[in-house]
Amino acid sequence: MPPPVLTAVPLSVLTAAPQAAVARVEAWLAPSGDCTRGCTTTDKLHWWGRGLGDSECLALMSLLTASEGRLRRDTQSRRIQNLLLGSNDLGDQCAEAVAASAAAGALVELRALGLSRNRFTNRGCLLLARSLHHMPRLCDFFFSKQVGVDDECAYAIATALHEAPLSQLSRIGLASNNITFAGANALFRSAPPSLTEIALDNNFHCIERSPSDPHVAEPLQARRRPSPNPVRPHVSLQCEKEKGKGFLGGNTGSRNVGLLPTLTSSTQRERTHHQSKRRLIIRPR
Repeated sequence: MPPPVLTAVPLSVLTAAPQAAVARVEAWLAPSGDCTRGCTTTDKLHWWGRGLGDSECLALMSLLTASEGRLRRDTQSRRIQNLLLGSNDLGDQCAEAVAASAAAGALVELRALGLSRNRFTNRGCLLLARSLHHMPRLCDFFFSKQVGVDDECAYAIATALHEAPLSQLSRIGLASNNITFAGANALFRSAPPSLTEIALDNNFHCIERSPSDPHVAEPLQARRRPSPNPVRPHVSLQCEKEKGKGFLGGNTGSRNVGLLPTLTSSTQRERTHHQSKRRLIIRPR
């Protein structure tokens, strides 16, 4: 099912940020912290669990966009590369702001966009998916555990990747949403060659159908669109109970229904990352 057509997000949405929110965000932008635990630097905003709402997100995007003109003149300045805003209170208004800021060129150097554990819906996902081509260097996109995300979101991301493949995108996190095998299959078939991992843990496959069902296994085992060196990404499909309860009232035990090799658990993987010269270290977020 194709995603609905949305009109372009006007840059004017960034002017609606309340002054109180702007003042709070300006204070937070002072360099501080250890980037393995949360920090602010010239190119990294690791702001998970800070209590940010849509107003603060709007203010942040407004400030980043306003500084874009100065950055273009000053080639020594560094644009934002890590924008990690997980475990806050962000919704679709924030997605509008991110999309507008991306269209203005403020996120052109972005490597990691972390928005997991917020309250985005399919509409916010559609806005973000459509803006991905404005982030050509994006490597990691984390969008797990939202309040209203299902196959419509998966289709939107798949469509965006099919129309404008991101040459450096390596990881997509969509765990703990309402994505079915149809959405997973769409993502799998649209994955660019660079994509090595799609995290779909704790989605509806955990209670929907048995992984032995050929209608489930065959699509995910099928190859993606032809390429000279086809490499299929790892698809993580683990089902884990939380606090002794079955996922969504389904199975009461944890089980791995991965049809392809799985990597680390989604709760580990979709945390902030800290890069060294030789390896990528996953840190708790």
